[in-house]
Amino acid sequence: MIGLGKVGKPVVDHFVAMDHNDYPVPGISVGQFKIKLIDPDGVEQHQNGAGPVPVTIVDVGWGNYQTSFSPNKTGSWLLIVVHDTPVLPYSPQGYFWWGQRNNYIVYSQDLDDVGPGTGDHMQDIEVLESMTLLPLANTRVYVYNSAQTQLLAQGYTDVSGILPVNLNDGSYKVVLYRLGTHTFSNPHDLTVVAPYTKVTYHGTPVTIPSPTFPEGCMVYGYLVDSAVLPRAAVVEVRLVGQKQFTSGGLQVTPTQRQVTSASTDGYWQFELVRSSAFTNPKTRYAFFVDGISQCEFIVPDEDAVNFADLPENQVL
Repeated sequence: MIGLGKVGKPVVDHFVAMDHNDYPVPGISVGQFKIKLIDPDGVEQHQNGAGPVPVTIVDVGWGNYQTSFSPNKTGSWLLIVVHDTPVLPYSPQGYFWWGQRNNYIVYSQDLDDVGPGTGDHMQDIEVLESMTLLPLANTRVYVYNSAQTQLLAQGYTDVSGILPVNLNDGSYKVVLYRLGTHTFSNPHDLTVVAPYTKVTYHGTPVTIPSPTFPEGCMVYGYLVDSAVLPRAAVVEVRLVGQKQFTSGGLQVTPTQRQVTSASTDGYWQFELVRSSAFTNPKTRYAFFVDGISQCEFIVPDEDAVNFADLPENQVL
């Protein structure tokens, strides 16, 4: 998982401790975690409570533990957290003796501080739909250096599907997002050299698969951060209430879990049984993101629905 940060500003993230049954484990003493923080030059900046760049871990409940550190230079940082204290008889080697590893790309500015770029030449970036070749307005465009360690320009395409950016001659990487409607094969290569002609990229329309059984409904959604960038996290859905069966005797899976990826738009989906198929029409599903947030919904009687469009029954 790759996170984003700014020099001198806390980079906040979290990890989940799970037991041998994949259930979250709250209440672990922070002192049981081993920590190692590596800066972009490969130098250890923190290890087990000591170092010039302090790392803090806080138990925030539901088996989630929040990490925080303030980077002092730009580039790619690596944070490793290990729990190798035996927990007999469940985890004789610890909860995650292999280590939880998170990478962070740290910039000298926040994403919102970066505009269309400061280079000497204007380069038009055009985004079209792959099937119709119609312009895709409001597509989020990020232009990085070739190593993807520095964000140089960003913005949204206009009604013509075009975003002008100012870049110097050279090689770049372009990342595109239009969450919920189209997917892109990120990252894209971009070479800026005279003459400065328009470069075009294409987005593929999102298609939701049909349910595999008549009582099914595909519930899907996207996870993004405050900068509208996809994020990786554990999404879990649990059946709420007594065990339920459809009138046809189909047993319902009580819990499903999926880990989203930032490289695939933070997309997740579950195939759930519709409310009309339950013997108890008030049966609900509870949705969790990394075990923190919870919303309960009755799944409507249709083939597919965006999580954001689900009728809300109860918010806890």
